[in-house]
Amino acid sequence: MHLKSLTIENFRKFGSKDNTIEFVQSNFNNCKNISLSTTLIVGKNNAGKTTVVDAFRQIIENPKLTGNNFNYKYLKELLLKYKSDKNYNVTPHLSFTIVFGLEQETSNPEYIQNFADFINIQKCSQGCNDIKISIFYKIQEEQIFFDDVRKIITKHNVLDDDNSLFRKFIKLIDKTKFKILYYDEDGQPRGMSNFKLREIIELKYISAKRKHSEDNLSNVFNKIVKFRYGLDSTQLDTLEEKMSEINSNITRHVGETHQDSVNHVLSQIVSKEKLGVSLRSDLTFESLLSSLIRYEFSEVGEFIPENQFGLGYASLMTILGELIEYVERYSDENIQNKINLIFIEEPETYMHPQMQELFIKCIEKAISALLLKSGKN
Repeated sequence: MHLKSLTIENFRKFGSKDNTIEFVQSNFNNCKNISLSTTLIVGKNNAGKTTVVDAFRQIIENPKLTGNNFNYKYLKELLLKYKSDKNYNVTPHLSFTIVFGLEQETSNPEYIQNFADFINIQKCSQGCNDIKISIFYKIQEEQIFFDDVRKIITKHNVLDDDNSLFRKFIKLIDKTKFKILYYDEDGQPRGMSNFKLREIIELKYISAKRKHSEDNLSNVFNKIVKFRYGLDSTQLDTLEEKMSEINSNITRHVGETHQDSVNHVLSQIVSKEKLGVSLRSDLTFESLLSSLIRYEFSEVGEFIPENQFGLGYASLMTILGELIEYVERYSDENIQNKINLIFIEEPETYMHPQMQELFIKCIEKAISALLLKSGKN
């Protein structure tokens, strides 16, 4: 199962034309039961690359819609129509259409069980290669919305500029409730009861806002180590037992050599009952990872501290660290009937052209090696 395309209409940078993104289908199968594809979304700044990511987050995670989620050109044309035509019949809407490819999975019901509401049994009797799902965001109370639009247009001062009216229109949409409708390829409403797109797509987003501090990489890999220890209670109990012993020894040593002498001096001024000092060791698993473990990295056979790494390598290691954590945390149970969609925003940041090319060519191999190593299916 794989994504074939996503069509975005009226959402942020996208209008109703040139609004379909095609995804690459790869034959890359480096290990059993794993099929990986990499699609590069390339464009100049502010062209709408991040909007593609935001579109998936909108239809999978369903955050609240606001006026800023809409394409401004579309909204301005709609507001102009409202001003010139008193008989309103069109409300602001968003739509997204996803096409899934199922060429190799139709014989396995596990892969298509979540698509049951969208499958035309008659059409698929001879084989079903594609499944199309359309997601439509529509205003719940249309008449109330039309009444509110009339109010802001009527109250709009002719001396005010059009921008002020448009801002009021945006604020009105902010307060408006939308409902989500799902349709099949024939335009018939489907999945109205309890369907959720996240039952089909698992989304992982690695932001371009990757911090680069002296301990950034340590923090990334500390999360992985912490998660692994959390899975193995016996290993964690053994470590905590050793830390408890260390705490007792350090506390006893500090108390004998420092605490008693400090309290003796204090007792010459204030009675022991009123004031005293207690020094103790407080080594915990959290503090062990965050403060005491330091990661070094090998470069041409030499070990160097993290803060001597170039930004390109640091960015690369951060991306790989987040991928490792994602795979470590991912459950085996639902992996067979979901698309695992990973977005890496601006992976080329700080990388020179040769490293960019290497990253693009090798990221699939790196992920497949990670899956093999973890024993995921």
